[in-house]
Amino acid sequence: DKLFYEDLGSDYDTSYERLEKRISDLDKKYGTDGNHIFYLSTPPSLYETIAKNLSDQGLNDETNGWRRLIVEKPFGYSLDSAKELNNGLHNYFK
Repeated sequence: DKLFYEDLGSDYDTSYERLEKRISDLDKKYGTDGNHIFYLSTPPSLYETIAKNLSDQGLNDETNGWRRLIVEKPFGYSLDSAKELNNGLHNYFK
C-alpha cells in the first residue's frame, strides 16, 4: 500500500548507506516486515552495478522479508546480452 522513491543522483556507484537507512526507517514506521522492491529505471548498463551495490549494503538479504529487483526494458540488446545480464543480476539477487 506504500510506495517511496529515492533518487540516488547520477552516481550509482557510491555507498548505499543513505538508502539503507531510509529503507530501515520506513520499515519501522510502516511495518513492511522487511519486504522491499527495488525498481530500476536506469540504463541497462547500470543494472548490474546497482544490484551489486544493493548487495554490498545488504539490501538483498532475505533473512527478514523478501527483496525483489525490477528492471525496465530493454533487458539487453540481443538474446545473448539478455542472458548475460540475467546471469549478472542473479549474482546478487535470487
